Amino acid sequence: MPSLHDAEARPRRAEPAGLAARRLAWRAVAEVLSRRVPLDETFEALAIGAGLPARDEALARAIAVVTFRRFGTLRAALAERLAKGFPKEPRATALLATGAAQI
Repeated sequence: MPSLHDAEARPRRAEPAGLAARRLAWRAVAEVLSRRVPLDETFEALAIGAGLPARDEALARAIAVVTFRRFGTLRAALAERLAKGFPKEPRATALLATGAAQI
């Protein structure tokens, strides 16, 4: 039977390409929705802490911008497909909207 030490000794899997950029976009959208602050200021503050390459940071910014540009359309499309309606919690809203914006 494997011990807990075996799990610690195994190397971690590499994060899929683009996941950090998508996480940054989601965090920025969630902050804007929950705190009602401008996207540019929020994104800049979060991007500094993320330390992503310029290319990934540009992807994250593009996802966040498209999410807000198409937010009404995304919200309506998602609400039609969700059995319990659109979530009221900003983090869940941000997750669904940023995901849908990439489709």
